[in-house]
Amino acid sequence: MISLSNIGVMKKCNLWMNEYPNIECKCFEELQKTIIKNNWVEWENVSCAIEVNLKQRHSSNYALLGMSYTHDNTDKLVIKVSAGEENGPIIENTLVSEVDEVHAGIPLEYAESVIKLAESYLNDVSCSSGTITFDIGGHGYIGSSSAIFRKVTEILLKILCSDGNREVKTIEKIVCDCLRQ
Repeated sequence: MISLSNIGVMKKCNLWMNEYPNIECKCFEELQKTIIKNNWVEWENVSCAIEVNLKQRHSSNYALLGMSYTHDNTDKLVIKVSAGEENGPIIENTLVSEVDEVHAGIPLEYAESVIKLAESYLNDVSCSSGTITFDIGGHGYIGSSSAIFRKVTEILLKILCSDGNREVKTIEKIVCDCLRQ
């Protein structure tokens, strides 16, 4: 795990590259979209997860989301999101304050936001064929929303599309740029 500390005042972020935090999420429904293009680039297989807490905001300030990408020589890119329960097991040792509790899983409302943003973003950039799976997550009871899940989805996709440049400075710039918007 990498703690990103240079992303702005009152913002905290943890990132896992090619590993996931030790969280079990039950999937109750899998959302899926397919993107078909004529020209493909090739990404390397990767998995990453991000945890963000934007402390200066009263709501919509916490999200944990994990994504994996597996290359496949097909003519399509499949996006999958594993929607889970809202009342999943409580996750300890998160970036969230003591006034909120974080539960494992990606509630359906947030999963729908993740897949919509992913489809829109990936339709506008060069892609690699294969499968992107968002299958791990955590949400605060009072501090999460669709908006923050769209932000972390955008961050993960920009890291994926960063041409293999996954140095800490590059990732910090991606996170800072996305959180400024």
